[in-house]
Amino acid sequence: GKPRPRGLESLDCQKVEESMKKIRTMLDNQAIPILEYWIEPSRCKDVGVSCLVHAHLMYLFKNHYYDEFDFRSVSVLLSSQVYLAINHRFSSSVYDDLADTPNPSLPPPSIQVAQS
Repeated sequence: GKPRPRGLESLDCQKVEESMKKIRTMLDNQAIPILEYWIEPSRCKDVGVSCLVHAHLMYLFKNHYYDEFDFRSVSVLLSSQVYLAINHRFSSSVYDDLADTPNPSLPPPSIQVAQS
């Protein structure tokens, strides 16, 4: 047969797809509501934290296919993009988060969301 990555010699595509659906269900039913709870304006007054949470919300939909988008996913993507466009100053400089810095407590200059 075809060569497979080590540990996946007997890859069962159906099991992988079922697992992906379970993970997506957990993200939709648990992770997204928690992240949305954290950024509710009455709770979160820190714009920097809200920007990071909005970026994570957007990232959850990174690998969605066109037919997987529904009202909720489009709403989260658009509202997060608008929030970030208004409240976050994107940097055009490249940041290497693996590079050593003299002060590791300083945040990176951008949240690494591609702008092009």
